[in-house]
Amino acid sequence: MSARAVRRRVEELTPAVDRALDADRRFFGRHASRSYRLRPAFPPEVELLAVLNEPKQFDLPPNWIWFVAVRQLLPGVRVRAFGAMAPRGGDDPPETECRAFFLAWTRPTQAFEARFAALASREFRS
Repeated sequence: MSARAVRRRVEELTPAVDRALDADRRFFGRHASRSYRLRPAFPPEVELLAVLNEPKQFDLPPNWIWFVAVRQLLPGVRVRAFGAMAPRGGDDPPETECRAFFLAWTRPTQAFEARFAALASREFRS
């Protein structure tokens, strides 16, 4: 896919991906004590990943689906990590389980965690 075609497809997918991000915003608005969330990926999110990355990386084992682990760093500031697994039953897994998936799929460094802690402490002091 040419760079122009990628750019065009990203622009087409953006409104639908924004709706997924809005769902995360609403979740954390309803669950103020939570910092992590695990949910099935919305199809436009998966397509966007495929457009921006090499499609061969997105072949899944039979009966597996894409999931998104979301970490809310600060109210309104979230980071998403994508991973795949067999479908799960139930609604919202507990915070500890969501955190475990996020950490497994992102492997954040100590430097990232230290930088985030510094930024967060500045945010809350102002």
